[in-house]
Amino acid sequence: MTCQNNIHWRAVVILHMYDVPLEHVSELLGAKQRTLRRWHNLFLREGIVNDKAKRNHA
Repeated sequence: MTCQNNIHWRAVVILHMYDVPLEHVSELLGAKQRTLRRWHNLFLREGIVNDKAKRNHA
């Protein structure tokens, strides 16, 4: 797992499992809210947090 994927997973866990508001996660991790929303939606749809990793393994 790369450092980038690790940040993606941390964001999703904080959002999904701990139900922390998007604004707080954005401040905490320094990621834009739109990006966090995209990672979370990708997780909900496909169970992954990085669509680039999926393309590299296909």
